[in-house]
Amino acid sequence: MRAPIRAVAMVNRVAPVAGLHPRVRASLCVTMSALAACASSSHTSSTSMSTGASSSVATTTDRAELGTVDTRIGTGTRATSHMCLYVHYIGLLADGRTFETSRTPQKNGAAAPPIAFEISTGTVMPGWEKGLLGMQVGGTRRLFVPFRLAYGADGRPPAIPPRTDLVFDVELLALSSPLPTSSNAPRADGTTTCAAWAAVKRER
Repeated sequence: MRAPIRAVAMVNRVAPVAGLHPRVRASLCVTMSALAACASSSHTSSTSMSTGASSSVATTTDRAELGTVDTRIGTGTRATSHMCLYVHYIGLLADGRTFETSRTPQKNGAAAPPIAFEISTGTVMPGWEKGLLGMQVGGTRRLFVPFRLAYGADGRPPAIPPRTDLVFDVELLALSSPLPTSSNAPRADGTTTCAAWAAVKRER
């Protein structure tokens, strides 16, 4: 799994932002066209939500850089390199359409388990590798991922056109240590390094 999933030209619609405080929404330049307009701002700002929690907002002069905002600050353990992350996500195009979600029910109707991956190993897209570090269990984070940190110039047709910037809403449900290995050699692509969801101890 190169990425759990990975906007097109704007059509005067915005990605859903109902969960964001208006001041966060404004400072973030939520739509992809507005992200381009953020070229006049070249710093990382911090916006306070009405709850008093702080949310880091990346505002850059280069759309090759990543934007993030914590829509809910978690209270659990913080994600660091080489931990297994268990997340649910929704992937959005710039016009607000969902192109992929981990919450699609299984064929038997049961709820889907979260996806799991070891971060900082290159098993997910660079935008996830960078954007999810520091997130706390129980939190939700919105990632604004430029195409260079997602599926690249080729995209992933037909769902994701070439050179497509993406938005992800990610919920971090749990963390665990990777499964032990017999050596320190790099693991081959596709090697399972994280325990099954049913075996993961959840924080209360």
